Formats: sequence, structure tokens, C-alpha cells
Amino acid sequence: MPMHGMRFLTAQCTAECSPLGKKLLITPILNEQIKYYNAALSRDTQYTDKFKEVILTKGSLPSVYLFPQSKYQTLVLDVRAIQEDVTIILKNKDNREELKSLFIPQDKPEQIEINIAGIKELEVEVRGNAVIYPTSHYK
Repeated sequence: MPMHGMRFLTAQCTAECSPLGKKLLITPILNEQIKYYNAALSRDTQYTDKFKEVILTKGSLPSVYLFPQSKYQTLVLDVRAIQEDVTIILKNKDNREELKSLFIPQDKPEQIEINIAGIKELEVEVRGNAVIYPTSHYK
């Protein structure tokens, strides 16, 4: 059931098979709670490519806070640095542990995959300006 004030992706979830032959559901990150700091959903066609809207980070140390609530094993982020190279730092907010730090070159789409088993809240800190595409998902 949708929560008041939350944005939801209208695309259907897809499934893929795990190595054990079981189907893994893929849930778009926009289907779960998200909070933004110096970031927002944008429909600016300069950044959206083929999508209706994307998460656009701008300003001083933007962050996107994700709330997987320990329901998923993996986070897959589809990102692109804009205007300059960026560093993306993924942090487990439950224990303040830095999980991964990646350098993303300007205008080169990248996919980041990370194990998030047991994590309730995750911070995606962006040092620079970037686009996070709605194909980003949990599985």
C-alpha cells in the first residue's frame, strides 16, 4: 500500500533467475522510501535520457538516503556523473560503516552493485553532480 508523500515507479518489477534456479524479484529503488539532501527527482530532458524522471544530485555534498529495511540482499545503482568526475560513497547508516567508495568518470554510465543484506538505512553520498537512473533497484 503506498505511503502518503512517497513517489513510486510505475514500471513493473521484473524477475531473473539466481544460480540456484530460484526467481529473484527486482524492486526499483523508487518503490521504497527515499529521502534527498541537495538532490531531487528531475524531469529536465538534459538529464533524463529515455526516462520520465531521474534523481539529480546538485549542490554541496548531496546525498540520497535509501531505506531497504533489511528486505533485500543487493543494491544495484545505475549512475552517470555530470559536469565533472564524481566519487560515490555508500554508507551503512545503521552502524556508520563505509561500504564502498567509487570514482565515476564524467558522462560514462556506470552500474554499482553492493551487498546490503541486513541493512535498514543506506546513504549514497555524491561528491559532485550525478544522475541516478530509475533502473536502479534492489534484489
